[in-house]
Parts: sequence; structure tokens; C-alpha cells
Amino acid sequence: MPYWNAKPSPMPNIGAKYGRKATWIGASGDQTFLRIDEALINSHVLATSEIFASKHIIGLVPSSVSEPPPFKCLLINKMDGSCRTFNDSEQEDLQGFGLCLDPVYDVIWRFLPASKEMWCYNAVIADARMPSATDLQARCSILSPELALPSGSHATTTRSHGALHILGNPYVPGTECFESLLSVLHWSWTTLVLGVEELRGLKGFQYTATLLDLERLRFVGTCCLRLLRVYICEIFPIAASTKAVVEESSKLAECVGKTRSLLKKILSEGMDNCLTKLDNDPQGYLSQPLTLLEAVLQECHNTFTACFHSFYPTPALQWACLCDLLNCLDQDIAEANFRTSSSRLLAAVMSALCNTSVKLTSILPIAYDGEVLLRSLVKQVSTENDSALAHRFPLLVAHMEKLSHVGFHLCHSVLVPLDLVLSKSFLN
Repeated sequence: MPYWNAKPSPMPNIGAKYGRKATWIGASGDQTFLRIDEALINSHVLATSEIFASKHIIGLVPSSVSEPPPFKCLLINKMDGSCRTFNDSEQEDLQGFGLCLDPVYDVIWRFLPASKEMWCYNAVIADARMPSATDLQARCSILSPELALPSGSHATTTRSHGALHILGNPYVPGTECFESLLSVLHWSWTTLVLGVEELRGLKGFQYTATLLDLERLRFVGTCCLRLLRVYICEIFPIAASTKAVVEESSKLAECVGKTRSLLKKILSEGMDNCLTKLDNDPQGYLSQPLTLLEAVLQECHNTFTACFHSFYPTPALQWACLCDLLNCLDQDIAEANFRTSSSRLLAAVMSALCNTSVKLTSILPIAYDGEVLLRSLVKQVSTENDSALAHRFPLLVAHMEKLSHVGFHLCHSVLVPLDLVLSKSFLN
């Protein structure tokens, strides 16, 4: 009976032409063991690989599907000849794609001719702690192709492009910081709204170029809002046990007031001025820019909610804010003015009031019998809570009360029927 494993024959994928040389052969039972020295670069690898290159690097990606590739990607440094292979499970499979090394931005572009799709691979993103894919798309990463800075000692860029990246580096909170962020936020939002309007009449390259500019404005706006949120929560922390990073001042309190006014303006404007029919829009020419506006509005909602304790630092101010908004919403309904402005701002306020740190019993006079009891109850609760908050941030409380015209006329603002609050906000 012939021995099936004793017949000599060439072993597959081993030999000089494959770049693999057997330096030791052994056997145990019916198993054969080999020690192989493999050359990463040889004529066979070169003949069965796609080659791409830049001024400093040569890259190889195996293209043969008939045999197992020795690596997924091989990069060669043209200066010193050093090589590095990428073959682990986290390495992207680039086989079957058109590849190009970008000489300006130091990234790899991958192109699939069949679907005409392109991907961008950045080595920095691979090593960075990045958020999830959903968050990354929403935040519009500064490492994305639209926003990335060119690399190299002689690289050039525009002032506005560089300014985008400066926004990603928070510095010590101060009045100058607030003033700058508020100015940039106001400009970016106003320009974004106007740009969306202008985009309606554009097509082709002009549409694409303008949409890219609006994408950058979206990034600027959302970045400013996140920085404002961080600064305010660090200067006026909501938790009594958290120490403020800097001592409060009248100037900082004024900045918080300006921030509240601007955020209310953005939420109140919403997308009312940009509403348009999307029925006949198969290419998404109208829905794409509206998505950019929605992203800024959502970030504004998050910032307003997180900073609500600073915008309205006492129960009396929070009650007055809620009543005013409900009055505005009721007036819009009465006038058949079905806008989203009041509802967006009201949604932010209600979201803030749902925070676990807020005691609704100290804000809403739920148990009352008659107008006199309502006056006395709210005044008593407000006085007790206001004294504690005023002791912690007296300058902030004083300034916000001044802005909201709360003080002697406080009782008039809390006479808004509680039924209106419950019917429109809590029972629905």
C-alpha cells in the first residue's frame, strides 16, 4: 500500500520565485514542519501587487486572489529602504481598489470604480481616541478630508481654515474668551442661515463648493457651542461640591447673560426662515443644507440645557422663564402662527427642568387654593432657594435677575395659571 505522504513533490507557494526559502525541514508522525525565510519584496510579490507611491513612500497591496497574500499592505521608505507590513485583523483590506497617497495631507485615498466611492484613511485617527462613528459624523471631525490641515514644513492654508483648528484647543476661561466665542458663534449662525437661502439657486460645482463652506460653518458653530458649554459649567458648576475653576466676577456674569440671549435667539429663529417644500427634491439639494442647520440647533439645545442652571440660577427665574414661554406659545396658537421657534426653546427649557438636580416642587406651585396662597407659596419657596444660590454666586444671580426684570414685579409673572403649565407641558 503506497504511503500517501511519502511521494516527493513541490510544496505550494515555496521556492525562489515566491520569495520563500525553506531553511529546515522536519517531520513527526504524519506532520511535516518547515522553517521558512521569506523576502517581503521579490519578483513574484511585485508581479502580483498593486503599487502606489508618493515622494517618500512606496506602497504595495497584493492583487492576486489565487494564493494567500503575505501581507495586506507593505510600505517602503524610499529614503532608507526600511519596510513595514500591515497584516493584523484591524488593518483595512485594500485589495481590489485604486489607491493614492496624498502628498499634501499625508493620507491614503481608496477608490472603488464600480460604485465610484472614495474613502480616506488617516493614520492619526487610527491612534487617536475617537468617538463612535455616529458621534464622529455629527461632530464633523477636524481630521475629516474637508477640514484637515495640510502637513509638511512648507504647507500653506487659509486663515479661516487655520481658525477652525484653533477652536479645538480651549484655553483658560475669561471674558475675552467668551466675547470671542460669542462673536464667532453669531457670525457663523447668521452666515449659515444666509448661505442656506443662497444655496437654493445654485447647481453643479457652485452648489458643491458652497455646501462645503456651509459644512465648515456648521463645524465652527457646533464647536463654539461646546466650548461655551464647557466654560460656563466650569465657572458656574451645578454641583455644590464642585469648585469653580475661577472666581466669579461681574464681567463673567455679563458673558453668561450674553450667551443666554444668543442661544435663545438661535433657538427662537430655528429653521422658520429656511422652511421649504421638500416634495420635489430627489437629489437632496434642499435636505442637505437643512441638515446642517438642524445639527447646530441640536448642539444649541444641548448647550442651553446644560447651562440652564446658570442662565436661570433661581427657582423664581426658572418659573418666570417657563411662564413667559408658555404665554408666547399660547399667543402663537391663538394667532394661528404655527412656527417652531417657541416650541424649540420650550423643549430646551423642559429638558433642563427634567434634570435630576432640579427640584420641581421648588419651582412649580402645584398645591394651591386661590391666588393669595399661590403668591405666598411661590414667594416663600423662592426666597428660601434664592438665598442659598445667591450666597454661592451672588453676582450671577443679581445680573440674571436684572436681565429678566425679576424683583419687585416677580409676583405678577408667577400669576400665570398653573393649568397652562400642566396642560401644555407635563400632562401631554
